[in-house]
Amino acid sequence: MTGIDIENTTTETEAVQEEAKPTKKPKRVSITVPRGDEKGDPNLFIAINGVNYLLPRGKTSQVPPEVAEEFARSERAKDTFYTNSDQMIENAAAPGVPT
Repeated sequence: MTGIDIENTTTETEAVQEEAKPTKKPKRVSITVPRGDEKGDPNLFIAINGVNYLLPRGKTSQVPPEVAEEFARSERAKDTFYTNSDQMIENAAAPGVPT
């Protein structure tokens, strides 16, 4: 005998195969990417963990939840940027006035 337990080896292999099987289809959520200007790119590019998504602007797309979360995070960052930019412009227009 070689010291290898064939029964346990088969069981371990089956366990690994069971873990590798997908249990369910990944959940999808709907997002609508706002339409951009005429000269802009007609698609929005999002990349997460090496997976690329090209979403058409002005249409609803079914995407994994992490893509929707990244899109929402990006929109919040854009809103914050414009709010801060507007505030800096106002402060520059009225120097010496505390905010």
